Amino acid sequence: MKLNSTSLLDENDKANIAIYFGIVTIAGEIVGVTMDSTLSTLLRSGKLCFKCCQTKRSDPIICALGMFIAAPFLFGGLKLMKVSVEASYIFLFVAITRLCFNSAIKVDLQMTTIVPWRRNPAKAWQILISHLFGDAFGPYLVGLLAELKTLSD
Repeated sequence: MKLNSTSLLDENDKANIAIYFGIVTIAGEIVGVTMDSTLSTLLRSGKLCFKCCQTKRSDPIICALGMFIAAPFLFGGLKLMKVSVEASYIFLFVAITRLCFNSAIKVDLQMTTIVPWRRNPAKAWQILISHLFGDAFGPYLVGLLAELKTLSD
C-alpha cells in the first residue's frame, strides 16, 4: 500500500491483520509442537518412512532441521509482504511451525542430558533464557551455563 507508518492504516485493516497473524501463529505453534514430537519419535524408532535412517540422535536432528527450514521461510515471508499478504502468511505459517520444532523436544533433551539433581534449576534457567533470547539461542546458553557450573565444581 506504499504507507510509511502503520498509523496511516485504517483501524479495521489493523484489526484484521492482528487477527489473521494471530490465527497463523497459533495454528503454526500447534502443528509444530505436534509434529516435532511425532517426527522425533518416528526417527528414533525407525518407523514408517524413517526405516532407513533410525538414530538415537533424533531430537537434535529434528531441532536443527526445524531451524534450517524456518530461516528461509521467515525471510521469504517478510519479503513477500509487499507482493502478496496471503503468500506471506503461508510462508510465515511454515516458519512458525518449524520454529516450534524445538518446543517439546528441548524438554526431553534436558531430561536425558542433565543429571537429576540439577534438572530443576536447569529448567528454570532454560525458561528464563529462552524467554529473554528466544528458543534458538536459549538452549545454547543453558548448556554453556551448565558447563561453567560443572567446571567450577
